[in-house]
Amino acid sequence: RINQELREVNLMKDKMLSVIAHDLKNPFAAILGLSNILVEDFDQLEPAEMRNFINTINDSTTHLYQLLEQLLTWLSARAGRIRVQQQSVRMYLVTDRVIKILTPQADAKNIRLHHTILADQTVLGDESMIETILRNLVGNAIKFTPNGGSVEIEMIDGPEYNRLTVRDTGVGINSDRLGSLFQEDKIQSSKGTMEEKGSGFGLLICKEFAEKMGGHIEVHSEIGKGSAFTVYLKRSGLNYAG
Repeated sequence: RINQELREVNLMKDKMLSVIAHDLKNPFAAILGLSNILVEDFDQLEPAEMRNFINTINDSTTHLYQLLEQLLTWLSARAGRIRVQQQSVRMYLVTDRVIKILTPQADAKNIRLHHTILADQTVLGDESMIETILRNLVGNAIKFTPNGGSVEIEMIDGPEYNRLTVRDTGVGINSDRLGSLFQEDKIQSSKGTMEEKGSGFGLLICKEFAEKMGGHIEVHSEIGKGSAFTVYLKRSGLNYAG
């Protein structure tokens, strides 16, 4: 058991070094380089050039913040610092919030984002964790779906677990990669259909949170036909009308 724990600690250390060496260093390099140009050559720059530099700095800063946020969330979860607050969660309300947050991202690619979850469908879990899972899965679906595609969220009730599925019409995932999507030692970030950047930690967080709530996550995908990520969450047994 101790050897296994040491291996996990070393794995986390190696992953952190990899992120710091590459994923954190590159955005910082872009920010520093462009900000230096703005400071040193401000009087010689055209307004269009300055706007372009500022937009790039803003994009790099946003990506950097999101990466740090996901890295800290993953490390906190792995270290057991995040506690599960089990309660009956109304999935309609959680899904509605996530869709409102991600609608601008979907609209930018003309992607139809919708759900079929009923007002009385509930699960037993931590509402914040569930929202984080759903936000990551929907965000990934939008990222890897070309312009004019669709992303659908649905939930099917089961006797013990409810199945929350995010399905897209995206590029799909190669069968060779499917088996390693949730492996910490094989984590990698991929660019979306419009060169959107990612941290690579989103799916690890989804897996960690699903398991902390007593569930699990599965994925089915086919190249060129899209992907479906399904999270199994405990059924709460409580119903709400309207």
